[in-house]
Amino acid sequence: KKTEARKRKTGNKMAGDASGCLRNETPEMVVESLHVVRTDFSMDALQKTVRFNMKHSFLVTGGVDGFVRVWEFPSMKKCFDFRAHDGEVEDVDISPDNKVEDDKDTFRLYTVQIPHKRERKPLQCYISKWDGKNFLPLLTSDCGNEVISAMSVSDLGTFIGLGTVTGSVAIYIAFSLQ
Repeated sequence: KKTEARKRKTGNKMAGDASGCLRNETPEMVVESLHVVRTDFSMDALQKTVRFNMKHSFLVTGGVDGFVRVWEFPSMKKCFDFRAHDGEVEDVDISPDNKVEDDKDTFRLYTVQIPHKRERKPLQCYISKWDGKNFLPLLTSDCGNEVISAMSVSDLGTFIGLGTVTGSVAIYIAFSLQ
């Protein structure tokens, strides 16, 4: 008797065990919307970056309108907003545990700005450190002319890692941005 090859079914992947019973091995993820709020008020309304603090009590957003906004979570009540850059806020990160050495009631916020226009001679990109109480910039440093694609503050808040679109990585000291 001639048998034909069976075609694979799309959908859930089933696997059998020794007893011949089938079980579903496809992971399932259920996503629930808690709140929906508009976080960027430019014509493009493009949200570029979102970060939760370690306690998940607030989150920080940055978008193409150049503003950083701090939201209470989970209520999504806006706590603060301030213009961080004239251009887009490419990335944002928060010091761990919302703590800084000199003031335990505040936190440090870090942002990256990339020039919107890339010229023949590439313009500098910048990293900024912000005071988490009054949201004024404490320090801004140029970080070269390679386009920054990712930023992360180390678990202890000592270092900042920057990744670029060319694959290089730069490590900065968070205190001095050197």
